[in-house]
Amino acid sequence: MTSDKPLLVINAGVAWSGTKPYCKTLQKCQKIVHHGYVVENNILYYLYLLQTDPKQAKRYFDTRHKFRVQSAINSNAQTLDTEYLQNIFKKRSTIHTYIKYHLDCWERNKKKGYIGISDFSNSNSMLPSEFLATIKNELEKHFTVKATVIFRNPVKRSYSEASVEYKYNTEQSPMEWQGGTADVRGYKDSIAYWKSKRIDHNCDYVGIYKNWKRVFDTYPIIMEDLWCDQSGLSAFLGCDINSVHQNIYSYNYGLYQDHTPQDLQELSDADLIWGMNKLGKVYEEWDKEFGYIPQSWL
Repeated sequence: MTSDKPLLVINAGVAWSGTKPYCKTLQKCQKIVHHGYVVENNILYYLYLLQTDPKQAKRYFDTRHKFRVQSAINSNAQTLDTEYLQNIFKKRSTIHTYIKYHLDCWERNKKKGYIGISDFSNSNSMLPSEFLATIKNELEKHFTVKATVIFRNPVKRSYSEASVEYKYNTEQSPMEWQGGTADVRGYKDSIAYWKSKRIDHNCDYVGIYKNWKRVFDTYPIIMEDLWCDQSGLSAFLGCDINSVHQNIYSYNYGLYQDHTPQDLQELSDADLIWGMNKLGKVYEEWDKEFGYIPQSWL
């Protein structure tokens, strides 16, 4: 891939679909794009909230956004001026803040062999196409923008999310989760808790894909397929990808075994069938959009 502008890979989720091992594949295994000072900077979603709901933007900044700043500072304490990061992740951010952040990350890493940088914020999945259209021209002045969205078996993905939530909130000190703590009392296990929830949360697969496809060059990734065959992604990014990072959701493939499974239980065939019935609309919409249903989702 040749261009006078760095590549910017923006991944738009979906959470619990192997987004971090996918990010590490592009950074650690292949040295294609570097994620910068933090994997999920969430700047774009914060900009969207500033435009549409300033009160929610303030709450978001005071809870999750500040956490990202501290995470970035902790990860780069030996090499980075903390005042710089605090200035980047500031309350009065603009699209130019986002651009400067990624250009700075590019300047710091291009001599290491990377051809660009990435943004793997799962909150990108919540951005509507109307907002994306307002930032497209400014981004493309500075970057060759490629968007990806990675999708996993919807039933297993939804259980993984509920399982982690259940795990965190059964500990002695419940972890704040999505802005609050979940009440998991009264459920015998994580599967019972999962079945009590709206399991279609974060499962508008086709809607997320269409939002990005309307504005940017966008490639849909089937997580289970990527860990067996990287040729499609290689062609999309214009790079040769020949190895992948280990993925806790795809145990038999990948390098660097530094993760342990987070699912508390294994879903039975009956659980999987129950989930497929509950998420029938997700499967139907995917089939209508792409003309098939991935074999690994059946």
